[in-house]
Amino acid sequence: MQSIAARIADIEKLVWRIIGYKNGDKYSDIPSASIRKNYSLYLSANFIPGSFNVVLRLERTRQPTFPGFDQFDEILEALLENIKLLDQGKYESLQQNISDPAYFRNFVGLAGKIAPDGSDVSLVGLRAMIDGQQRHVSFERNKRDLLDDAPMPKADEAANELQLADETLSVAGILKYADALETNQVKLLDEDGKKWTITIPEGLMRDVVRPYFDETVQVAGRRIKGKRRSLYLDSIDSPQ
Repeated sequence: MQSIAARIADIEKLVWRIIGYKNGDKYSDIPSASIRKNYSLYLSANFIPGSFNVVLRLERTRQPTFPGFDQFDEILEALLENIKLLDQGKYESLQQNISDPAYFRNFVGLAGKIAPDGSDVSLVGLRAMIDGQQRHVSFERNKRDLLDDAPMPKADEAANELQLADETLSVAGILKYADALETNQVKLLDEDGKKWTITIPEGLMRDVVRPYFDETVQVAGRRIKGKRRSLYLDSIDSPQ
């Protein structure tokens, strides 16, 4: 189960990523430190059995704001709108809102971690004050549906010179470590003791994959042609 604290941390990451994207920053695993210097995010959470609700408030610090971001409504509205589009399966509209492939993958990966797990948590809701009115959005689909259905951009495959098979494989095992030479790769030790190499697309390593190190996970991905037990990651989650 994704803990309350972990969900709150991932919601915070989503807000910082939206600011970075709208500011025109190139995607980086480590968001610009200037974002936190210019904005303060306050979250209050209410958890009852089976339900998790968060209220978000964004404020400006004393430092100058980014150009075009004098109003916080645009940032929080983008967060709620994009979650709504993902929950409704309106992926083309979502990709229009987040056209950068790395930011898109990051959003889907983080949102999937926040979404209901279908057992311990069946409802996740977010509220924010926008234009003086309280706006609310909630996940009605569980994370497994979201991760299985959402298309992941493949723009970086050509750059990595990868040839992928059409079929998607699912492998369970313990996620071990990042390759010292290939920073976009991790290892997975499956239930039979066999080692797999998992290539991580840009946008997923730090926020989505790294928190699972040394844990048992379920990885779904496409086989990389010419490489034994090698997958190109599409989704990662704790096993059901």
